[in-house]
Amino acid sequence: MVCNVEIGPLVPPQPPRKPQPSVQESLVLHERGVIDGAEQRQQQGLDNKAAARTTAERTNMT
Repeated sequence: MVCNVEIGPLVPPQPPRKPQPSVQESLVLHERGVIDGAEQRQQQGLDNKAAARTTAERTNMT
């Protein structure tokens, strides 16, 4: 007896992610008023905790 088993992905395929603007592009968009500061931080992956940690590291407060 022969059984044919098809194994599929556990998660359905997702559409490709839209590339995020570079830091410089994000700054230009912010200066032009296209995006606000919160959206800029989100695009760059800087939520409040990460931003605070980055600031502390730059000022040697860690």
